[in-house]
Amino acid sequence: MEKRILITGARGFIGSKCLSEFSNQDCEIHAVSSQVIESQSYRWHQTDLTDSQACRDLIKKVQPTHLIHAGWTAKPGVFWNDPHNLQWLTASISLFEAFFQSDHGQRIVGLGTCAEYSSHNTNDCCEVRSSTEPDTIYGSAKLSLYHAGMALASIYNKSFAWGRIFYPYGPGENERRFLPMAIQHLLNQTKMKCTHGNQIRDFIFIDDVVKSISAILDSDIQGAINIASGQGFSLRDVVTIVESELRCLKKDCILFGALATPQNEPSRVVGKINRLKNSVGYTPSYSLKKGLQILIKTYKEKR
Repeated sequence: MEKRILITGARGFIGSKCLSEFSNQDCEIHAVSSQVIESQSYRWHQTDLTDSQACRDLIKKVQPTHLIHAGWTAKPGVFWNDPHNLQWLTASISLFEAFFQSDHGQRIVGLGTCAEYSSHNTNDCCEVRSSTEPDTIYGSAKLSLYHAGMALASIYNKSFAWGRIFYPYGPGENERRFLPMAIQHLLNQTKMKCTHGNQIRDFIFIDDVVKSISAILDSDIQGAINIASGQGFSLRDVVTIVESELRCLKKDCILFGALATPQNEPSRVVGKINRLKNSVGYTPSYSLKKGLQILIKTYKEKR
């Protein structure tokens, strides 16, 4: 049977890049949006994914063999404790069950988050050994969906994998996130208030994210897989790289320490990528410097 892939969240940062990635493969692609979209490249379906019956109708209509679930609420600064996370959890469980009940449904790759891990982890996050005790509604809802997906896959004897994405960045990223904002302020030589900036994060370039998802989909691995670079950089380190690339003469645009650090802010979030490299067979190829160069170029071209 020809691989028929249904991609939710297909207008979002990661979902839209997945569309581009899979368009070069020998498969039939179906994309979901809450709005009407005309396209000759993909088959779009207007569906409200938070409507459980609409999800079931969509699966019945498309009859996908594979599902990449990238759809979720993701408004910057709001989504962490947005009650809509729970609405998405309920609807996503219905979507997964409808898919697994279908005779055609074979494998789901759900997109999770590093926020599923405890903020108190001091070592690199490991899918097997690290504590999963989320501090946010977003992280809790994603972790709950992971467990539901694993249970449903077991019940229906189907295949399920869960990509825990760390800190994706690149062209197309929401401009209200840290990296785009910092780059624009440095380009314009304007002030930007920040917390202390010593937080260490695992940034992974968007091309590596979607290639990881593609490799996971094509593998037979089950359960959680970190989608990360395996390297940590402080926010101050990142700004230093951007300043160097832009040859900034003015070094005081990013005002570290001007804002209070949110409660339960983890000091270090870095992912172990042994499963991604050894079990899936994909190793991220973009260094932080290379990824930032591409992102900086994007913003320079917009000026």
